[in-house]
Amino acid sequence: MHELDAPKSETRNANREHRVMNTRLVPQPGDVVASRATARSDAYAISILPDAAYAVAARYTEAIATVRQRASLLKVDGWYTADHTHFVQVASCRP
Repeated sequence: MHELDAPKSETRNANREHRVMNTRLVPQPGDVVASRATARSDAYAISILPDAAYAVAARYTEAIATVRQRASLLKVDGWYTADHTHFVQVASCRP
């Protein structure tokens, strides 16, 4: 299988020398995600995938702190997205 044919939810290996570990590109079920509804919105929805939002934060710093705290409690990863296409990992709590 060619490395570009790998499913998006799996790891990809662009490092031909295999010296760097692969990382996931997208959140997995159970991960905590903070998302901004629109570019002009100041509300950040916080959810545990694949469920709908369970909380809303008014500020980015509050949203990220909440994601990190919840991810730590649940032993999952935490993510932020502004467009539901691109994700940034903000917490890594999986064993």
